[in-house]
Amino acid sequence: MKIAVIGCGLVEMEAARHLKRAGHEVTGTTTRESRVEELSRVLDHVAVLRGSDSDELARLLEDKDVVIVTVSGGMFAQAGKGTVRAPDLYKSIYIDTATSLNNVLAKNASIKQVIYTSAETVYAGIDNGPIVENIKLHEQSKDPATAIFVETERLVAQARSPDRKVYILRLAIVYGMRFCMELMIDH
Repeated sequence: MKIAVIGCGLVEMEAARHLKRAGHEVTGTTTRESRVEELSRVLDHVAVLRGSDSDELARLLEDKDVVIVTVSGGMFAQAGKGTVRAPDLYKSIYIDTATSLNNVLAKNASIKQVIYTSAETVYAGIDNGPIVENIKLHEQSKDPATAIFVETERLVAQARSPDRKVYILRLAIVYGMRFCMELMIDH
């Protein structure tokens, strides 16, 4: 299979390694030219693009079977302020990418499966006990990032059709090279 990975962070690079070992051709994306060499060591092909760029995304997906959407960003550590969430950045990364993806998939017949990684924060009442799949989504969240995750899931789900499956995976916190505990601690 030919698989496109939109956004190549820690989880996605491990997924790409696994997919390549299984014999799949994997193309990944980054928004930074400076990451091409690093990603080329793992991926078959690397494209520099923003998920919101419909024309580039359409070219990338025209012959792929599966697309895994794993974009991330919008949260960063700022000296003296702890963790900062930038709602405009979240919107441009998540909602604009999902909107562009839907526009592209409306004209694409090759993609048979969409996998989108979301966050566990979409669950309402997350602080009240264990998370289980039947917990309602936090549709009225006052946290802009959570509201954007919920909206992005809704948009991605619209790509579902009789010929295309859509899976949404809700990940908890992922720690690693570019994301560490220091980003989660308010000073």
